Amino acid sequence: MKFKGRCEYGHIRYEKTRSLLVVLLTIALGLAVFALGLLLNKGDKKNIFSVIAMLFVIPMSLRLVRLIVLLPFHTPNRDIYERVQASLGPEDLLFSDFVFTNGQNAFGLSFLALCGSNLYGFFEISKDKKGKEKAAKAQFYFKDTFQRRGMQIKQCCICTEEKDFLKKIKECDKTPLAEEDKKAVREFLISLAV
Repeated sequence: MKFKGRCEYGHIRYEKTRSLLVVLLTIALGLAVFALGLLLNKGDKKNIFSVIAMLFVIPMSLRLVRLIVLLPFHTPNRDIYERVQASLGPEDLLFSDFVFTNGQNAFGLSFLALCGSNLYGFFEISKDKKGKEKAAKAQFYFKDTFQRRGMQIKQCCICTEEKDFLKKIKECDKTPLAEEDKKAVREFLISLAV
């Protein structure tokens, strides 16, 4: 299993697998330590091994929360990823498997592209009945957040159709952001991702 960082293609699949393995491993280790404590203390539960076993709950719960957040989302198909990658210019940034939360909802964008000073997202709604509503909320969240932070994003649009997304990427104004602004936007977007 090769490491996939946040916003890289395959990150959701990688994190689901990793989180599941960590959850199962910490449960097994916690039970093993607890059983060892029972064995060494002749069945008495009041021992230091019980306390140590309970401490395994902390990393397990952190990973379990991450797994629960990521469960409804999936890594997009490889062929869609390659079509999007081919549509981007050399200066454009692509964020894939972009899952973020805003306090009330968790959003999963298949792709988020920074093209010049424009931000475009692709939200697959095939399996989500409230997809258009969520896409509108995500778009509002990005616009509002960038405006409050004073970041120079000209246009922000979350598309629910692949063809619309690809069209916007190809036809957008490619006026580049200043390098420091581009870096700030990139770091901010990565910090948002789960």
